Amino acid sequence: MRHVARSARGALNRYRTLAPYIRPGGRILDAGAGGGEVVYVLRALGFDASGLEPDEQYARHAREVLGVPVATGFVQDAEFAPGSFDAVTMYHALEHVEDPSAILARLRGWLVHNGVLLIEVPNVEAVCIAPGHRFHFAHFYNFNRGVLDALGRKAGFEAMSITTSPDGGNLIGVFKAVERPQPPRFDGANYARVAGVVKAHTEMNYYLSSSPYAGPLSRLKTYLADRRAARGCLTPRQVLDRLILDSSQR
Repeated sequence: MRHVARSARGALNRYRTLAPYIRPGGRILDAGAGGGEVVYVLRALGFDASGLEPDEQYARHAREVLGVPVATGFVQDAEFAPGSFDAVTMYHALEHVEDPSAILARLRGWLVHNGVLLIEVPNVEAVCIAPGHRFHFAHFYNFNRGVLDALGRKAGFEAMSITTSPDGGNLIGVFKAVERPQPPRFDGANYARVAGVVKAHTEMNYYLSSSPYAGPLSRLKTYLADRRAARGCLTPRQVLDRLILDSSQR
């Protein structure tokens, strides 16, 4: 049950990031929904949330174990009417697709005017990870702020906020759907800047920083917190409900 508690905490954190941009009861699609924890949390908090997940096992878990509507399928194959959603979220999925621009344009077509898109992706400029782990074999693309902003503009979005996670490892972009695509703002110095970060992030610099040592401590704290949260719970839904209740009482 500890892994469920960890997923639930992540889902709650993601809701907190999204909350300022959505209205109560709004229609939300989580594209790349995984096991459905984000959809579960959103529905428990009163939103009309659903998910889309290409992995059949994850989607089945969401439907059968958590009891939430997560369809099996890819964004490029799914069919939703224009204006079906007030918000779409996509967590750590965009880096895995072959054509990010086409995927975002498709999501734009499902949103209402001024609808919200929230994307979370790894930050290629992060220095909190070991240099050898920066480029993952399953990631087709890598992003920094400038690239994510340009991609959003090309697909018909305007960035409202692009921030990094506390450790700098991820980018969180919140975008507003606009009438038509906009010319991307290309930064000619972007490549040199990223190359400079990558080149300077050597093994020596990494191990002389606090990152290799803060990580294990953080993971231990998370492990203990997840163990406490899962104590006495017999099902994943019980773990999720407990964490949602605890969060609402703070």
